[in-house]
This record gives sequence, structure tokens and C-alpha cells, in this order.
Amino acid sequence: MIKPQTLALSLLLALGAATLPAAQAAEAQPAAPAKSHAHNTAAANKPLVLKAYQALFGDHDLGAVDRYWAKDYIQHNPYMADGTEAVKQLVEKIGLLQRPMF
Repeated sequence: MIKPQTLALSLLLALGAATLPAAQAAEAQPAAPAKSHAHNTAAANKPLVLKAYQALFGDHDLGAVDRYWAKDYIQHNPYMADGTEAVKQLVEKIGLLQRPMF
């Protein structure tokens, strides 16, 4: 079962998925034509977001933050600082790296 802290961190970081660099977003396979641009963009980004989340939360690869999150990542949670270093600090603070991989 996912602990509340891990789930909360996942939700916080999900807000930043749209800030991934455009070069990395190009790695994702294009989605089938969608009804709206927003839906098309979300569908195209889904494989990349899943890959980033698996690397960070599943594989405990802290380097995933550098690969998948923009350096100037904007965190919309008022209790967390902006930028990739803040994400790394939070991951370390909640002890994610010491938890079992999934």
C-alpha cells in the first residue's frame, strides 16, 4: 500500500509534469488525433510522465529528477519550493529512497 506521504508527493509532482523540457516531450510517441489540443497534449505526454514517475517513485532513481523535470520547475504547492533541488530534498526528507521499490 502506498503511504500517504508518497501519494502526496506523487500528486505534488504531477502538477509539474507539464513543465518537462520540450526536447524530452518529443521522446513520447504522438497520440492519435484528439478532439482538443489539451487532450492531445496530455495523451502525448502520458508515456513520458509514466516513465518519469516509475524512475523516481518505483525505481528510486533520484537522477530521474534531472532527466525529466525542468531545472526551473515551478511547484504550485505553496509549502514547497520551486526547482529540481526542492524535489530532491523532499524525496530524501520523506525517506522515499529507503522504502521498498515497486
